[in-house]
Amino acid sequence: AANGTGPLGRLVTRLHLNNLVNDHQDQLSRWAENVGGSSLTIARSVLGGVLEFLTIFVITFLFLTQSSAMGEALLPAIPFRRRAAAKRVGLDAAAAVSGYMIGNLLISLVAGVTAFICLLALGVPNPAVLALWVAFADLIPLVGATIGAIVAVLAAFLHSTTAGIIAIIFFVVYQQFENGVLQPAVMSRTVKVNPLLVILSVLLGVELFGYIGAILSIPLAGSLQVLLKEVWHEFRRDRLVTPGDEGLTLSSP
Repeated sequence: AANGTGPLGRLVTRLHLNNLVNDHQDQLSRWAENVGGSSLTIARSVLGGVLEFLTIFVITFLFLTQSSAMGEALLPAIPFRRRAAAKRVGLDAAAAVSGYMIGNLLISLVAGVTAFICLLALGVPNPAVLALWVAFADLIPLVGATIGAIVAVLAAFLHSTTAGIIAIIFFVVYQQFENGVLQPAVMSRTVKVNPLLVILSVLLGVELFGYIGAILSIPLAGSLQVLLKEVWHEFRRDRLVTPGDEGLTLSSP
């Protein structure tokens, strides 16, 4: 690469990376020492993140497959007059979680398709493979879109400097569009949560629990909204119940 041979070498020559390395040798050496000294910490962080992601995936799978059995087991512990409301809450909350998963897949599909169109227009080799990677990485909250974009941008730079610059601009603009417009719009329809509440729940989840909070924030917001609506409905229904001569009777609304 330093001799200017091969695609990577041509990229080094065009960007004058040799001069950059020579001018910042001391800083790069210190950075390399710090990275080498903290390799164990980095490995532990990566392993911890992978384990947390797998744990969430397994728990989500078990909740989706065993929710009916869990609901039937818990139902006898609920007062008889509240069982219908509890069933409604369970069904609506499950719909919110399923809607979140469907919405996430739709957003990733849009990310992959737009990345494919951009890379194909720029003439980057293997645009379908890169677009598939972008779509898959977009499923990971917070850092997924950036990880997918980095690989695609590097491939574009190896093709040509102009393609790399255009790819950077495209992915920066698209991520702003996805985070500020696409995700709230899709999640508000699939999870049936107000777009403003979607943004606020994601920000709060990230602030409190990191990317785990980002995963759980939207379905939790949808489930909490369902629960609060049902509690309000039950409260109003109880207000309509008046004592009669022979017990409690439901007055006409």
